[in-house]
Amino acid sequence: MEIQKIIQNLGLTEKEAAVYLASLELGDEKLFKIAKTAHIPRTSCYNMVKSLISKGLISVFKTGTGQFYKAESPERLLNSLRENEISLRKILPQLKSKHQETNNKPRVYFYENAQGIKTILEDILIKQHPLMAITSVDDALNVLGDNFRDFINKRHKKYLRVRLLTQKSDYSLELKNRDEQELRRTKFLPVDFIFKTANFIYGNRIAIIDFQRKNPFGLIIEDENISETQRMLFEITWKQATS
Repeated sequence: MEIQKIIQNLGLTEKEAAVYLASLELGDEKLFKIAKTAHIPRTSCYNMVKSLISKGLISVFKTGTGQFYKAESPERLLNSLRENEISLRKILPQLKSKHQETNNKPRVYFYENAQGIKTILEDILIKQHPLMAITSVDDALNVLGDNFRDFINKRHKKYLRVRLLTQKSDYSLELKNRDEQELRRTKFLPVDFIFKTANFIYGNRIAIIDFQRKNPFGLIIEDENISETQRMLFEITWKQATS
């Protein structure tokens, strides 16, 4: 019944709504008759009536022939809704504060194996922020193979520019020769710079990938402050690298 669903949306359970509507229809009536009209067992009806009395939606009174129950005016539902709104507005600043605290916490996502690393690269493409990368392109190619080449192609087709810090090798020199074509600027780090992980900075996210493990492992950290710090460290390293 549409009316019952609307009443349930105001905070009543399915049985509470059924009992209230039955009582509203019957007027002053005994419990067994309300239970019969609401199509619920008498014991359940008694519990629902008690709950509705506590909510101010049903009143109880006694006469010489027994105890009767009466549904309060439907206006009471509207008043109850208004009272709840007033109560909610009072605590809304506290709720917003808690929500802000939750949003300010860094989020960390973990990924495993080559498929997981592919998911990280797809996230970089989806977010579409200019990219800063510190990685051994040889390690990336060895682990990901065609998936790494595919990432490069998709990135420059999406017009996502990248600044790359890497080691000098045959493959990295090959990439540098295509820098302009593939929207990339490549610089080289000293030969004694040992890559333990690959780091990608984009927007408010940092992706860290360990290509050295037997089963590649990666994570994404989403946090404005952490990403900003990593961005500053990248800029310092970029100035010291050679073209």
